[in-house]
Amino acid sequence: RNLVDFILNNYPNLRILKGSILLSKKEKIEKVLDLCSEHNLIDYVEQNPTILRLSFLELKAKINYLNQLQLPLVNENGKINSIFGMSNQNLQKNFGITKKELVGQYSEINKKNRNFQ
Repeated sequence: RNLVDFILNNYPNLRILKGSILLSKKEKIEKVLDLCSEHNLIDYVEQNPTILRLSFLELKAKINYLNQLQLPLVNENGKINSIFGMSNQNLQKNFGITKKELVGQYSEINKKNRNFQ
């Protein structure tokens, strides 16, 4: 199966078939979309396709980090949390953590503490 088939079969309402996404590895996009679906973010991917550029571990770390801080993944205006599009510099400025530290500390938090998913 190719990536287009995967998206059409598993996320038929998602209309994000853009060149940059189709150039990504199928396995990476599948894992990221599945993680978005698990955390009720799939409806926001179309308006925020840059989330698909994140690695699976970075996305998982950002979700776990926000959950630990008890911050919403989606704000009250229906916008995805800005952390998902932040550069390393903005992560340091706004949260005091680098992307490397974030991924190192929060991408595997589910294995350490099942409360953070």
